[in-house]
Amino acid sequence: MSEPPSPSVQLPAPFGKHLLESLVAVGGVTEAYRARIFGASGFEKEMVIKRILPK
Repeated sequence: MSEPPSPSVQLPAPFGKHLLESLVAVGGVTEAYRARIFGASGFEKEMVIKRILPK
């Protein structure tokens, strides 16, 4: 069994208007994170953010 991927940032971490909560997967050139965005009146939405890896 392979080890889960390790994120390139310490989580949870802000990313623009989003909060990166956990690492979902790592590919050749991207990382996929489970994230949330928060808004007025308690608005909250869960989403996936794909981040391009630096190279």
